[in-house]
Amino acid sequence: MRLVLDVQNEDILDELLKVLRRFQKDGVEIVHIDTEEEEEWDEEYLEKHWREIGMATHSADLDDDEELYRACGEYYDEKHSD
Repeated sequence: MRLVLDVQNEDILDELLKVLRRFQKDGVEIVHIDTEEEEEWDEEYLEKHWREIGMATHSADLDDDEELYRACGEYYDEKHSD
C-alpha cells in the first residue's frame, strides 16, 4: 500500500516524519522525500528505485486521444483567432 502526501508547511512535514519514523520497525518505509531544492540521484539510488521513479509520472493517467483533441483545439483556436 502506498500513501502520497503533499505537505506545504515544512514544520508539519517534520512532525509527520517523526510519527512515520516510529512505525519503521513495523514495516513502514519512507520511500522519497521531495524537497524544493533539486536533488541529485546517484547511481545506487536509481538502480534501486527506477521503477518507482518511472511509475510516479502522470503520463500513464492521460488519455492519448483526449490530449490530442485538446492540443488540436488549442492549435485551431490560436490559428483562427483575431
